[in-house]
Amino acid sequence: MNAPEDFDYVGPEWLMDRDELRSAKAYLRGIEKRWEKKRILRDQKPRGCEAKLEKLSSEIDDLNDSLDVLCESVLKRALGLERYMVLRVARSDSYQVNLQALEFRLTEFGHNNRLAWHIEGRATRKNGTLGEKADSIMFDVARIERRRLDGTWDRLTLRDDCESSSK
Repeated sequence: MNAPEDFDYVGPEWLMDRDELRSAKAYLRGIEKRWEKKRILRDQKPRGCEAKLEKLSSEIDDLNDSLDVLCESVLKRALGLERYMVLRVARSDSYQVNLQALEFRLTEFGHNNRLAWHIEGRATRKNGTLGEKADSIMFDVARIERRRLDGTWDRLTLRDDCESSSK
């Protein structure tokens, strides 16, 4: 996949190995299937469905947690991204956010169900301190930088060991 100059292609299909990708897609299918069951149950409102709805919610949460752990481990291995880092993520369409990363997820988008990273966290204020407002960004081609304690920004790129093992 080609990325515009100064941006890296960091899509999940590129960073994950075959087993991780298979697991991630299974988690996403499981989540989608349970959401659909939950929607149908809510629409029909049969008697005693509260327990079933609660069970489905619990299963969805468990699958989301497993997917978050998988995403976090892949991003840590490939790019050095970790939870609680303050990041500046810029996409090639000139959209950019500064946020403290709290959750790493996968999202399917487009007509061919391509996968993209979805990072959620807290937005930083104009003066650079952490705010309370939630923020997120979804990407597969991006320029990612992390803020150091002295306020400077370091660019995060694919680690050497990851580049050699990529598809």
